[in-house]
Amino acid sequence: MSAELHPLHQRLLTINEAASAAFIDAEAARRRAWATHPTRLACVKCMDGRIHMPSLTGAPIGMIKPLRAMGGRFEAFWPSFLGRVRAWVDRALSHGARAAMMVSYHHSDSELHLGCSGWAYDTAAARAHATRLADELAWVFGDALSTVVLGIETDNDVLTLHGERDISGRALIGADEGDVLAALEAGLPGIPPDVRRDLAPLMLGNARRVAELARAPRTRAELGHHERVLAVGQGFDWLAQENTALVVDDADPAFAEAVRVAAGILAKNLERAGDGGAATILVSVPYAAPGIDRRQAVARARGLLRFAEQMVAEAEPTLAASGRWLSLASVLWEPARRLELLD
Repeated sequence: MSAELHPLHQRLLTINEAASAAFIDAEAARRRAWATHPTRLACVKCMDGRIHMPSLTGAPIGMIKPLRAMGGRFEAFWPSFLGRVRAWVDRALSHGARAAMMVSYHHSDSELHLGCSGWAYDTAAARAHATRLADELAWVFGDALSTVVLGIETDNDVLTLHGERDISGRALIGADEGDVLAALEAGLPGIPPDVRRDLAPLMLGNARRVAELARAPRTRAELGHHERVLAVGQGFDWLAQENTALVVDDADPAFAEAVRVAAGILAKNLERAGDGGAATILVSVPYAAPGIDRRQAVARARGLLRFAEQMVAEAEPTLAASGRWLSLASVLWEPARRLELLD
């Protein structure tokens, strides 16, 4: 089947095959990591392809659960979103572990329009929303869930945890674990000590990432959007390449609008690149046992693809009719992060 695929789809399948193998191979490493840092971590974030937590922190794929929406604009009252958070918190509790969620917003230090288009580049509004969502989730779940607001500066990949004092990856360059723990204790006194301890490796990893980019800064052209994939659904943490996909979670009641906005970004990316290449919708619906079975996943994937294609055709008719706009539906066997393409 792979020989018949468009090169862009073949590239995605190749990425997934490598990521699935790496995910399986890293199971022992994840178990060792959870043995010393047992807190289960998640991150609410924008669909923006530049925001990839494994790259920003050095954490292995599978250590931080991603929850994506346009601008990270989830609401605590959305039934699908709240149900997914509840299921994730319950899984953490079943392992005897705490759960901690980073609720993020992003911005650019160099140029306003390199920030978050999902918030019309209004960083103050994006941060205020993240703060409110973090507070609401903390109230809903009580001591079963710790929440913290996370700022992401995308020019230099700087993470900043907001609390009584900010803890920035840039300020931690050259720090050791003791320095990071002291900064977390001073900045996040309301977070349980064991959760602070389990956040420390992420901030150390981010300090290393920021230092790497300081030595070899991105060019102006590299700072913007270059995505070619509109990833719709869930289970995209295997898509490890930065700036490859805009991810739209179908838990969003404004899902249609998010798809339209993403299609507009991809249309601009193709026009700007001018290389004759293609872009694609990639739908993914995970399945596992217990939980959603494969037939349910297939039905959802096919329905989501039809819906997303319709939204793109309405929002970007020229793109949809260009011959450079592709579609691919899949389901994901979640335990191995293995993509299964549907005909």
